[in-house]
Amino acid sequence: SFCPLAMPMVAGPGGLAVVLSVANKANMQIIDYAAITAAIAAACFVIWICFRESSVVANILGETGMTAITKIMGFILICISIQMIITGTGGVLAEWGIATLTK
Repeated sequence: SFCPLAMPMVAGPGGLAVVLSVANKANMQIIDYAAITAAIAAACFVIWICFRESSVVANILGETGMTAITKIMGFILICISIQMIITGTGGVLAEWGIATLTK
């Protein structure tokens, strides 16, 4: 089945940005493109295995375990979103000269 949460996490803007920025190097040779293609293929294979075996994991965890995992993953996604908002807002405020965020 299609899980709407899985698609942005698997092939979201972050992954696409990494692939495009790595592939945009000026002096890349054919071996570099082959390495990028191999890395993408390996990631696709691992994702395929995870999706293929997800029913086994779901059966082991049961309904209660799946509910707990869903809530934990939702919390992690919220944390990532908040961090992105803070980072983006800090960048805008620094650009405008209003405030700076320190690490």
